Amino acid sequence: MGIYLTGRVGALLLALLFQVLAVRLAPTVEYATFSVLLAGGSVANTVAGLGSQRLIPKIIGALERWGPARSGQLFLTVLLLRVVAICTVSALLFYAYLRGIDTSLPISSRYAVPFIYAALTMSIYVDVEAASQTLRQQRLSRTVALSDVAGRCIGVVTLYAVTGRVTAMALILIIGSTQFVASAVLFLTTMRELRRRALPDNPSTANTRELLHLAFAAYVGGLAWVATAPSTLRLFAASVLQPTALATLAFVQSLGASVQRYTPGFMLMPYVEAQIMREGHELTTSEVNARLTLPWKIDLALALVISAGLAPMGQLLFTAIGRPQFVGYAIFLALVVLPIPTATMYRSGEVAAVLAERYGAMFRGAFVSVIAFCIVTQANRIGIVALLLLPVIDNCLKCILIGRSLEDSAVRPFTNWRSVLLLFSAGAASALLCGTMVHQSFGYSVILSLLAAALMSGLIVALRLFSRSELLMLVSILPPNVAGSARTWLAR
Repeated sequence: MGIYLTGRVGALLLALLFQVLAVRLAPTVEYATFSVLLAGGSVANTVAGLGSQRLIPKIIGALERWGPARSGQLFLTVLLLRVVAICTVSALLFYAYLRGIDTSLPISSRYAVPFIYAALTMSIYVDVEAASQTLRQQRLSRTVALSDVAGRCIGVVTLYAVTGRVTAMALILIIGSTQFVASAVLFLTTMRELRRRALPDNPSTANTRELLHLAFAAYVGGLAWVATAPSTLRLFAASVLQPTALATLAFVQSLGASVQRYTPGFMLMPYVEAQIMREGHELTTSEVNARLTLPWKIDLALALVISAGLAPMGQLLFTAIGRPQFVGYAIFLALVVLPIPTATMYRSGEVAAVLAERYGAMFRGAFVSVIAFCIVTQANRIGIVALLLLPVIDNCLKCILIGRSLEDSAVRPFTNWRSVLLLFSAGAASALLCGTMVHQSFGYSVILSLLAAALMSGLIVALRLFSRSELLMLVSILPPNVAGSARTWLAR
């Protein structure tokens, strides 16, 4: 697990660098066009998800029971269905909505093939990475993640150096190409690893009905998530915002998405999910619960500290890494961080619901998302601030529904609700309060940022967000020389 986490820090920095390069080198209209196309690809991935992100860990995790041939066959079947689904959905989405979303954006039919290509490669990468993680290929996953984002940065810089111009078409093709290479590497190594595995002595038969039930529940959960996903918010905001405002929103969301993908908790979830699906029957209840609660609590603590510390520096950071026109929206840097832990929290809840076979809670959560989606469609009425805070409300309500369905179960993916709500309230208040302040002095802004982050850290410690079992699991991730001292401290 330590290898898996430490290797992603570089990928996070490179992903952030790619976003900065894209927004600085591409014209505003081109960047806005690219952001809308990328958001469409993300939505198409979820709509054509088929529950694969929950289904693939289950299939690969049952390798020792079903045998490599059966698991491999089911894995290839899911991938083939995903290819057909994503091509169909992305084509329909492009011609039915994207092409006519906003007359100020030059989205024409020439973007159709690159858009479908990028949507396909991004979708397959998610699936093969889930399979690779389930097979414990952490070193490979780390290398591929680093190479993927490094290739994007090199591609953008090379293109600008040669042609002096970066377009939306070029950015989409760069992402599609790096994701294609990453997907191919992970797919080939996964299939090779499956062929190496020995056939179990008494292989059992896969329960097709159970797999279909799981896939359907996961698919509904995915659709519920996409209702307030950043990509969905961007698509509907594109119809009411001018290119500069849309580019600002896209830049902020891209930074948030890059941070979310490589936060410790979010990165832990594929590993945790694969481990629970593979070894859940061997773990104690407290060990399972610690694995479910630790990821989102880590992300919550980091998001609150970053949000509180980032707000006073928002305008300075926008000036340094974005465009001067973005400065008026500096508060969004703090607001976009808050939904990150709730996404990890909901993902933990989904894993718990699947483990306890409480699929009904996921279906009920879909109704909450339907209401949230109806609100999203009124983006021109509710305003951008409310639009960015809506995912927090949506995810928290769905987590409450899952938590209530697990009241008679030993599985507990959510704890310390009172502390969590108090911390969220404090984080939102500090972001809004500090973000509205105008500071021209760099030194004053840095001091205020450090003070806000320190106060939030003290509040997290005072409210005892982490339990002892969660801290012990966190210690197991640390390097051996640090872990020994930390265990001694916890024992006291």
